[in-house]
Amino acid sequence: MRFKITFFLALLLVPFKVSSTTTTDQETFSTDTHVNFRLRYEDVSIEDNSTQDAQALTLRSRINFKFDQENSFSGFVEIDQISVLEIDDYNDTINGKSSYAKIVDPAGSDLNQAWIGYNFGSTHLKFGRQRILLDNQRFIGGVGFRQNEQTYDAVSLKYKSPQGISVYYANIDQVNSIFGDKSPNGKHTNSTNLFNIKAPDSPVGKFTAYAYLIDNKQVSRFSTDTYGLNLTHSLGPFSYIAEYAYQKSTGNNLLGYHASYKRAEASFTKTNGVISIGYENLGSDEALASFITPLATLHKFQGWTDQFLVTPKEGISDLFLSFSGTIKGIKIKTIVHQFKSDRPTQGGFSDLGSEFALSGTKKIGRFNVGLKFASYRAGDLMFDKVDTDKVWLTMTTQI
Repeated sequence: MRFKITFFLALLLVPFKVSSTTTTDQETFSTDTHVNFRLRYEDVSIEDNSTQDAQALTLRSRINFKFDQENSFSGFVEIDQISVLEIDDYNDTINGKSSYAKIVDPAGSDLNQAWIGYNFGSTHLKFGRQRILLDNQRFIGGVGFRQNEQTYDAVSLKYKSPQGISVYYANIDQVNSIFGDKSPNGKHTNSTNLFNIKAPDSPVGKFTAYAYLIDNKQVSRFSTDTYGLNLTHSLGPFSYIAEYAYQKSTGNNLLGYHASYKRAEASFTKTNGVISIGYENLGSDEALASFITPLATLHKFQGWTDQFLVTPKEGISDLFLSFSGTIKGIKIKTIVHQFKSDRPTQGGFSDLGSEFALSGTKKIGRFNVGLKFASYRAGDLMFDKVDTDKVWLTMTTQI
């Protein structure tokens, strides 16, 4: 471990960023290289006698290289190395330490991205392993909070018309999950199509329509067709979000269900920050199955303790209140959740618990340092949840 830390600190003293630009009479060719480190300590305390508390100290080392030929070809390669340092009392799902609480940061190397792109006019085509982040990542995201990112082997296309209409399409052949190459859940073969269309601004706001047609060959439960419409609008210091989506099972998914998604959020911006109140509902079809978002950045939603990465079959409703702002150079965010099931159990139980969370980040020299805390308190025993506290201390730098 001493060698890894010494190597990490030594690299911080070296300006590693490399970029160059070559100009000809016709076009500009540029290259860019970066090295990024993220060191994180995570602690999980869980009120479950059958599960031990967990602690992990991990380091993500990332190097990437990009080339760009103006109005023509571009390419990008990114490699990650996740190292587990001396503190490794945790279950990463593949290390055999199943008696500990889960922290899904397995050690290993990963080709995170490797793609070739081509620009022609207002259209950009990309082929290969790539990051796909759509809207707020509620449906399609990269799970960037975890040390190993979720990426996609895909062909994607972006187009923006002169009238301001934006169109995105992707055909996904494989999903590379946060569990890593060594896990049986690391790669999922897909035949998935994503459509996302944004209309120009209008007097009532900006509309986004989407269709996410997921065909997962390995996990049949994930095979779903989801169609939705989102509206966002700002009126001075006041802004709002309204969203509705409909989902049905498809392909190899034998559950045969349909369910809806609803989100409403209002925010007010003050001098020292933003206050938001919102409601999110992932519906249930007669408690047979519920609305799911298998490709989302789930950590961003329904609590940082990750209690609802799998939506209960009774569905879930989340009423939340948050504040984000900057105080004395520290970026602060705090959020409170109250969870209920969309449908009560047969015994009439519906309390899924509550969560309080707080985070603070500050730039100190070449480092971004963050401290994050979340505390979940369980609701009705029928839902098989337990009180859980999590703490993260993170330091990142790019050279």
